[in-house]
Amino acid sequence: VVVCPDVSGSMGSPVTGYRGTATSRVRCIDVAALVAAAVLRRNPQARVLPFEQEVVKLRLNARDSVMTNAQALAAIGGGGTNCSAPLALLNRERAAVDLVILVSDNESWVDARRHGATRTMLEWEALKKRNPQARLVCIDIQ
Repeated sequence: VVVCPDVSGSMGSPVTGYRGTATSRVRCIDVAALVAAAVLRRNPQARVLPFEQEVVKLRLNARDSVMTNAQALAAIGGGGTNCSAPLALLNRERAAVDLVILVSDNESWVDARRHGATRTMLEWEALKKRNPQARLVCIDIQ
């Protein structure tokens, strides 16, 4: 299992969007971080690959509390969005993958050039070719 939380600047937005007095204090990055930390806690062998323009190096301990790991992930924040970055890293490593969970703020299609899903889909197709049983789950917040 590989969990890829988007930690780009746009993930600092409230999960409800901006809705006047109905705007939540919970940010998209908080939700993505909780998802990644919860998966890691339940699956200690899981990899967490936070990304913005590139994959951000961060060492998490599966034995730490969900909140400790979530806070470490939520503290990253910044940069642009490149959803192909974690897939490209997995392809460079020729990693054996069965499940990729991508958590983003409804930008799972965005690549470095912001011209649609071409790079993301190319990376996924390359990964899927090596790992035919692999599944991709996109959790879009907002």
